[in-house]
Amino acid sequence: MTPTQKGVVLTLLASTGAAVFLSVFKLGTEYGSLQHAVLFLLGSAAAFNTVASIVSTRSLAVIRLDRKSFAISVVFALLTLGGNLCATLALQRISAPLTSVFQQTQVVLVAYLGARWLGETLTSRFWIGGLLAGFGLVLLRLDAARISEFNAAGTTYATLSALCFALMAVITKRYIHEIQPIAVNAVRLWMAVLIWVLYHGLPQLAELRWQLIACCGVAAFLGPFLARIALMYSLRYIPASLTTLLGLITPALALIPAFIVFGMLPTSRELLGSIVMIAGIALPTLGALRDSPTAAPV
Repeated sequence: MTPTQKGVVLTLLASTGAAVFLSVFKLGTEYGSLQHAVLFLLGSAAAFNTVASIVSTRSLAVIRLDRKSFAISVVFALLTLGGNLCATLALQRISAPLTSVFQQTQVVLVAYLGARWLGETLTSRFWIGGLLAGFGLVLLRLDAARISEFNAAGTTYATLSALCFALMAVITKRYIHEIQPIAVNAVRLWMAVLIWVLYHGLPQLAELRWQLIACCGVAAFLGPFLARIALMYSLRYIPASLTTLLGLITPALALIPAFIVFGMLPTSRELLGSIVMIAGIALPTLGALRDSPTAAPV
């Protein structure tokens, strides 16, 4: 398997994990408060990453991070907090689908930052595919009523959220060969747990249901653990711009577990949007796979 193929497979694995995570986590929130669900999600994910780090390195690397890795963990924790805070502020002003669409401006932001800071080369295939995928995303997530909800403050917060996650992708790409991804992710998540507990406090045991704990545990494994680590490792092999564009497939994949778990049938508009989006993503991806056996510009 070539480096480019490895990167694409890892990114698709991350997108699949993230797609299933969305439905499982949503199911968990039906058995308790959102605050408790988020705490167990973060705590379980931090524990999974800690155990994986210890097993993979056969050491307590998660505790003995070098200065650079620790500094990046702190930056990632702050960007995670900032990204989620901005997303929450956006959701208070505009609909969830509109927020989701504007958050995907991170594709453009990563492309720009990657070209500016990392020297990544972008071809016409990337821009054509990106525009096509973006059009598919709009078809999938929005209708005329939701587009009419446009609010300057809400869209600004959603774009700032995208910027936070775009910076995480570019920083990861820049330092991926110099850090221990699993250990960095573990420390980032433990910091997030600490911040969450300081702000919200610990839940009472009587308030917790086993269904919430089980769903959040599975969601943590699929999302903040599996999907995040696969995404970080994919950046060892392919450009950040291609990884981010490939990640757009997550909303299309999410239609499958949403149907299985909740019986939600996709509309014809959602199916058409998914097809258009996948076609747009495939254009630069297949081009990169065809052109070079090494990590290639897209």
